[in-house]
Amino acid sequence: MINNQKIIHKRFQKNYSEGAIEVQLNFVIEENLIEITNMQIHGTFDSGLPNSPKIEQINNKVFLVSQYINIDGKIVLTRIVGNNYADDILEEILKLKKEISEN
Repeated sequence: MINNQKIIHKRFQKNYSEGAIEVQLNFVIEENLIEITNMQIHGTFDSGLPNSPKIEQINNKVFLVSQYINIDGKIVLTRIVGNNYADDILEEILKLKKEISEN
């Protein structure tokens, strides 16, 4: 069986009056499914965003999710809600995903 997986790396920057936020991520395409992986966020100011978030979709709503292991060794997931920078980044990611799916 041949693996027809394709990886597209994207990078974008959002500029704000406080500074800039750069996002790098991979879109992994396999059999018409697109998965977002290896996301990295770097900012020139404290945006309140995690450096390596995941994306979670619940009932057509998309969230950036921070993930870390607590002192007890348990994985803690926190949805980033009410953060305008997260909303802007998600909007751009979904736009890129749509462009990739249409090509």
